[in-house]
Amino acid sequence: MEKLMMILSAMTLLCLAGGALFAQNAGRAEWMAGRYGMMTHWFVYPEGDTPEEKTENFNKRVDAFDLDGYMKQFDESGASWLIFTLCQNNGYWNTRCSYLEKYLPGHYPQRDLALEIAKKVKARGKRFVLYIAGSPVDFPHFSPEAAAAFGWEPGTDISESPEFEGRWLEYIVSLSKHFGALCDGWWIDGLYPNVHKGKWHFDKWLAAFRSGNPQSAVALSDAGFCVGNLTNLCPGNDYFAGETHLIENGYIRIDPVIGSAESYGEGKRFHLENGKVRATGKRPEFFAPAAQFIDGVQLHALMALDLPFSPMPAEWVSYPKEELLKLAQNMKNARGGLSVNVPIEGNGHIPQGSIDKLRYLKENLK
Repeated sequence: MEKLMMILSAMTLLCLAGGALFAQNAGRAEWMAGRYGMMTHWFVYPEGDTPEEKTENFNKRVDAFDLDGYMKQFDESGASWLIFTLCQNNGYWNTRCSYLEKYLPGHYPQRDLALEIAKKVKARGKRFVLYIAGSPVDFPHFSPEAAAAFGWEPGTDISESPEFEGRWLEYIVSLSKHFGALCDGWWIDGLYPNVHKGKWHFDKWLAAFRSGNPQSAVALSDAGFCVGNLTNLCPGNDYFAGETHLIENGYIRIDPVIGSAESYGEGKRFHLENGKVRATGKRPEFFAPAAQFIDGVQLHALMALDLPFSPMPAEWVSYPKEELLKLAQNMKNARGGLSVNVPIEGNGHIPQGSIDKLRYLKENLK
């Protein structure tokens, strides 16, 4: 019975949200159609008791990044694009730009690592996409000064801040112009309704992200698939952000499986049943890739492989290569794009087992 309900759920979602059934223009994100990319979340939480010590430690760790080894593994993966993290909740950036130089000295590296990577990716004829957090709301715990640099006082409602949006737009423009034509796209995290409360002007954000390259494809993310949201955050998105926490049998799980670290395990809110993740007392729900467009834009999913986006155990997303291939094949058949986030070590090395799974896609996608 559960298997039947799973199939019915997938078919229902296919009809409701598989994408428009008439011709549309994928525009800036057309290069994603039917292909897969790789992502790594690499960023530094610098050690030290003083700002000066943290800056010194930060630069040492950026300098130790093995770029040649990283690019060799990217080549092995067969990925058509690379998504690289500039900054998440740590308040330290893997690049520099005029805004950071003005407001946050010591929070950008002497070595412009992201720019170096961008040049190497583009020299290979591949696409380069940048990831940043969508606001500084998670900065205060790790870097209060980084939060303050955007005109927001931690502890207050950021959506009510009179300075934040203008400062943030200045920052985005600065980053975009720093990378220029080297940047083919942006993936922007954490723009949840409880953060922006409908008060930010996302049309201005999109223009800011494209200021350095008008052809950059932008996705502003409010989580997407992992919370069962099948609509775009804003009309101007070029592709669906599509954050994906779980996959199963070639489908994307869209029932939220999100909780604290204590929520996962035997007898807990989320558990394994015959090797599949299940929520206690609830049936799983799925999205079945079927068309190139979802809510009017390029279909895309960003999934976790061998390292989760949430506190769930890593082994729960450590899929065998055959399981990854099922989803990649379904996305390719629908002319969707699939980004696969893999683990990465401090020196820039990716576990070879994860790269081997991506290489399996290169060798077996039809």
